[in-house]
Amino acid sequence: MSDSYDINNGTVVLKGPLKEDSNGNYTIIVEIKNDNLKKNKSLNIEIVFSPKISITANSSNVYEGDSLVINCNVSGNPTPTIKWKKNDQDLNFTGSHLQIAKLKKSDDGLYYCFAENSVGSKNKSLNLSVKVKAAITSFENISVIEGREASLICIVRGSPLPNVTIEANDGQFSNSTQVQKTSNTIEISVNISLKNITFGDSGEYICGVTQKDESYLEFNKTAHLKVFAQPFVFINETKVKTVQSTTTDLFCFVHSNQSINVNWFKDGEVVTNKNVTNHVHNDSVTTSILRIDASENMFGNYSCAIVFINETFTAKMELVRLMPPNRPLNVSCIATQDSAELVIFVDASGESEIDSVLYNGSAINPLGKSSLSKTINVTEFNNSATIIIRIPNLKSGTIYSFDLTVKNKAGESELINVEVKTQNGSFANPQSESGFSIVMRFVMATVVTLLIYGTLIMFMHWKKNKNARRRRTLSINAFQNVELLNCSPHCLDISKRYSLHQL
Repeated sequence: MSDSYDINNGTVVLKGPLKEDSNGNYTIIVEIKNDNLKKNKSLNIEIVFSPKISITANSSNVYEGDSLVINCNVSGNPTPTIKWKKNDQDLNFTGSHLQIAKLKKSDDGLYYCFAENSVGSKNKSLNLSVKVKAAITSFENISVIEGREASLICIVRGSPLPNVTIEANDGQFSNSTQVQKTSNTIEISVNISLKNITFGDSGEYICGVTQKDESYLEFNKTAHLKVFAQPFVFINETKVKTVQSTTTDLFCFVHSNQSINVNWFKDGEVVTNKNVTNHVHNDSVTTSILRIDASENMFGNYSCAIVFINETFTAKMELVRLMPPNRPLNVSCIATQDSAELVIFVDASGESEIDSVLYNGSAINPLGKSSLSKTINVTEFNNSATIIIRIPNLKSGTIYSFDLTVKNKAGESELINVEVKTQNGSFANPQSESGFSIVMRFVMATVVTLLIYGTLIMFMHWKKNKNARRRRTLSINAFQNVELLNCSPHCLDISKRYSLHQL
């Protein structure tokens, strides 16, 4: 640059326009013509100006997982300082090249580059939109119990949002199908709800995905729906009675064609598996046995449970302390010449059971006493309140005294005594004799009447009155061989139904 300038009062005025590249060293030469005096002086002139800025990226079409560099091109004098922001958030970076190594969808946003010096400040922005290639993030196989509900859910991630459909492999859905779609900026979910599922709903279902962008993407995934029959858990007793000193086994049965693990609980707490044994039978029944060691804490509420396809199936039972039987309420007897039947009325309430009847008897006659005793195991009750036992080989015309107790594993009841006389004798308790006698007289008289009627039918027309008198006599004599002791009206009915037909 070489120009001549006039000096006015010692001031040199440089004529413009000055530019950014006008920076540099300048030499001022002062020449006084009249004196042939020439002087020069060097000086540095610096041009200052506010920042100029531009922002670019190395790619305009980026996908999740790619790398990206955002360039902030800045000029200015003095040299500007650079700052970055994403949306309204400051970034801890001051360079001119912002690098993002592995893009995520969350990197979407407006990126600002700020440049500032003493003269001024400028900023520029770049909008970043990260694309996501469509991908199925969830479409799982489903197992369900027949008759229940199920949902086939296909979740697809992608940006721009793809189109998603679910189809049955055979193209058919049940009438109870409901389709629901939900989405946000990056994810779409399609839900197929099936109600009252049948075995016909089992099979393959296809989730299809298409995404249209600069390129066309299409793919699918298959899920399987399996339908199972409902398992059944059952027990043979809801209340198990035992004594404290006895090891007890509880049984639980599971009917299912699948492999089933049975868990046991006592009062809501899990029972250790070391006491559990499982057996699988050929008929798809699993038998689980819980062995309970004898202890004071063995009694309580037990349950066996299985978990099958997120459902719990349970059977409950109670283990209670077995108590000794109560004293029999009453005993009634029916005797013939050589045997007796005892109808024992027991108390069926409470936590007691009866396993056996023990009797000790003695024959009483003028010649002395003879004793007999026996324990009879009870295998069958006539009903919940009575036990009938038969005592054979008795002597005719003899009075017997029997002491009876009922027993179980926990102990035996108090004694109850009953006396009976065979053949033509009478029972010790006359209170109920009259009531029973009426019934017996009627029954025996009817039987004898029929026999006589069959043999004497030829004489019925002209000996009607005589035969009637004889029937009354025979009925009285026949009844003398059968008597009943301690018989209430209820006892009378039981005895008539269970014993008289055996005489």
